[in-house]
Amino acid sequence: MGPDGLSRQSNIRSSLKNLQLDNLISNDLPLVTINPHKLQQVLVNLILNARDATQSENMAEAVEKGLITVRGSHSDKMVSISIEDNGHGMDEKQQLAIFDPFFTTKEQGRGRGLGLYVCYQLISDCGGQVEVNSVINKGSCFTINLPISPSISKDTTS
Repeated sequence: MGPDGLSRQSNIRSSLKNLQLDNLISNDLPLVTINPHKLQQVLVNLILNARDATQSENMAEAVEKGLITVRGSHSDKMVSISIEDNGHGMDEKQQLAIFDPFFTTKEQGRGRGLGLYVCYQLISDCGGQVEVNSVINKGSCFTINLPISPSISKDTTS
């Protein structure tokens, strides 16, 4: 990882200082076919969006204690990674539009509305899906489903 990557990683860590981030992903998940940098881009975007959902300049909307939980699981054919927050959540109309380009739930000037669109495209290009489940005033859960690498799937079925 180059200096820019290290700097970005440090900035991300410092921006999560006032949050509890629980990483519940085990090291034994099967391999998936995706460029690691693209997967990192997706995960960082989803985690930063979760952070933003728990924090707000408007104190009435801010969550008392932000919590982000990252989980990993798998079935015979898919690996699932979910990022769940206890933020302000989204209504059904927002959830239907969340992956559209230039759609944002953030305050004016705080987002261009391309992050989730790009995440969706990167995961779709690998044969995966991104799902969202959200409840107003309870939080959101984004789940990435990626197919297990074909060479790994064949090895486990022999």
